[in-house]
Amino acid sequence: MSIRKLAQEFDIPFSTLQKYMTKLKEIGLINPRKEKHRVILSMHDRKILESIINYVKNGFSFNQAVQLVQDENKSLVEEIRELKRKIEQLEKENKALNELIQMYLSRIDEIQKALPQPRKSPWTWLKDLLSHFKIHR
Repeated sequence: MSIRKLAQEFDIPFSTLQKYMTKLKEIGLINPRKEKHRVILSMHDRKILESIINYVKNGFSFNQAVQLVQDENKSLVEEIRELKRKIEQLEKENKALNELIQMYLSRIDEIQKALPQPRKSPWTWLKDLLSHFKIHR
């Protein structure tokens, strides 16, 4: 999309958008690519640009808007790091619990093998005994 069309979409002057994009690229908040007469923005770059423009339209200076967006991004990055740390901790706990379950299952098997086998009822014992003496005609 051309910068002119993007400026129209955001309802701001072309020169203002051009200035914003130049400054945002300089500080590393966006990384637009140029192809011929078009500017290619990633979804992330577009959201940052849109957020800054909205802040400015709501009375913040450009620098204040940039600071707000940077703070939002830092907060998100910190939240993501914290979530990753929690996931790693839960994975460790899950592994430990699985090992504990396996240990208990093995122990249950050992105990079951060590227990005396259940006795047959007298009737079952008698039936088995008589089946050995079955008379064939």
